[in-house]
Amino acid sequence: MRKQERITTTRIDLLTLRELTAHPSPSVRFLALTRLMGRPVTAPEVMVAWAQIPRVPPVRAILEAQYPAGYWMRPRAGRSPRYRTTLWQLLFLAQLGMGPCPSIAWAVEAVLGQDALLLSERLSTALRAALLWALIRLGYGDEPRLKSLWAELEAAPVTEPPAAIWTLRAAAAAGRKDALAVAAAEVVRLAVERGTAGTSALTFPLTGEPDRLAALQALCEVGLSLPEGEGAWLTDRRLPGGYWPLEARPGPLWWDPGRVGAANPWVTLRALQVRLEGGDQLHAEVGEHPL
Repeated sequence: MRKQERITTTRIDLLTLRELTAHPSPSVRFLALTRLMGRPVTAPEVMVAWAQIPRVPPVRAILEAQYPAGYWMRPRAGRSPRYRTTLWQLLFLAQLGMGPCPSIAWAVEAVLGQDALLLSERLSTALRAALLWALIRLGYGDEPRLKSLWAELEAAPVTEPPAAIWTLRAAAAAGRKDALAVAAAEVVRLAVERGTAGTSALTFPLTGEPDRLAALQALCEVGLSLPEGEGAWLTDRRLPGGYWPLEARPGPLWWDPGRVGAANPWVTLRALQVRLEGGDQLHAEVGEHPL
């Protein structure tokens, strides 16, 4: 029988979450309120944070680099130059809490408006799954042209951990609990148990090669318990002040995700997601101590 783990959440989780909901960055506030606290997007404090996201760094820096036609660097949705083209910006903006707006609509059209076969040839399976996740998070889950991306994932077994992690996260975001999600979950679980789920360095933003924490997020997002020892691994990475550090970052980027080695609010959001969704006690505490 496989050993599984339920994380025991603590008061420091509650205090850190409280700090994140009042963070100076509207991106951090929006993600904490919606993704961790479950506040509706119509809540006044959520609407204020969401409206501010594109107006300030880091999102403003990304949008300022966008061409008027909606793309970054070049019209086609390739992955080169790495981390600078339209594909990457959609993935990063989704991680920063952006939603539907003209700039996103132009970028989505720049990617999906090209031939589906050409798009498929330009992207790895992991990046196709990551793009699916990003488009769903950005509010385009009902876009008819996503069907071809789903069909490509369904046509061949997803066996590599990076592709399985993004496929599972995309399935969770879309509310899918079908054979594709089940198969991806098994690959992710085995990768975590074997230590092959990705780098242990806590990374932000995530790319086509997600880190170990992303694998834990994926499992939690579909309601699966973590393999034994993963909760302790995550706790051991925590800094004394309650945040988690940024240990790796891709580059070059149009924006600054933070200094490597320093406490990072976006990494902390990711870690707290695992602790909240993988634990039993914090939701009761939040009910007793409204934020």
